[in-house]
This record gives sequence, C-alpha cells and structure tokens, in this order.
Amino acid sequence: MLTGYCDHSHHRISNDRAVHLLRVDYSDQRNLSLGFSIAAALGATGIARTLALYAGARSMALVIASAVPFLTGSTEWLQAIAWSMIIVQACDAVIGTTIKDRMKTFGPAGTALLNLVAVIWLIQAVP
Repeated sequence: MLTGYCDHSHHRISNDRAVHLLRVDYSDQRNLSLGFSIAAALGATGIARTLALYAGARSMALVIASAVPFLTGSTEWLQAIAWSMIIVQACDAVIGTTIKDRMKTFGPAGTALLNLVAVIWLIQAVP
C-alpha cells in the first residue's frame, strides 16, 4: 500500500487518503452503473435491450479496470480510472442538461467536480 508523503507548499499531505477516496468512489460508481445496465438489459426488448447490453459491456470494462488499483496499489492506474470517470460524469451532466433534468445535471456535475479535486490532491500527494 502507498505510504509516501509529499511536501507541497509547506503542507504534508498523505496520499493514502486521496487514494482511498478515489478507489472507493470509482468502484461504487462503476458497480452502480453496471447494475443499472444489467437491470435494463433484463427488462428491455429490441433495440433498447441491445443498447443496454452495449452499456453493460462498457460498464463491465470499467469495473474490471477500477479493480486494478485495489490489486496492485498502482496510482497510475488509479489516475487513469479517475480521469475516465470524470469524463463519464461530465458527459452525464451534459445529457442531464439536454433532457432538462436538474438532478441528472447537477448530481454528475458535482461528482465530477469533487473527483477532479480528489485527482488533483492525488497528483500533488504522490511523489
């Protein structure tokens, strides 16, 4: 596990907290997305089912990729997954804006912003 410290602007920041925050957040988000995709695939027919299956395949890939930092302790993998999820959440916010749903706009936008802060924290904390 990562235990290093980085002295940045005269503050000592433990990278353990940043790593833990991002790992838990991304594993939760990807599992939730995969669950929705599976539910949609099981309950839909025709083209809706096909689209749900494609969404499920992409969610499964992110679930597997987000497990790598847990298994290896790799902050590089964690950063790659973090940036991927920030992009996904930003796109979800755009979709929420398009369909004029405040919850589906501000929820993902807020999560993307908080995750961006956590990634910046991680980048500063990792030596």
